[in-house]
Amino acid sequence: MIQISKITSNRQVTVPKENMEKLRVKEGDKIVWFERNGLIIVKKA
Repeated sequence: MIQISKITSNRQVTVPKENMEKLRVKEGDKIVWFERNGLIIVKKA
């Protein structure tokens, strides 16, 4: 699945609904971003 998000001037990113469902996150939950082998990975914190 390929999804495109836009970064706002405040450096905020909108997470597509489908990705939120796959991560099982909702508004207010925390996610963690990290780099592995040149890829950015996003997971539920």
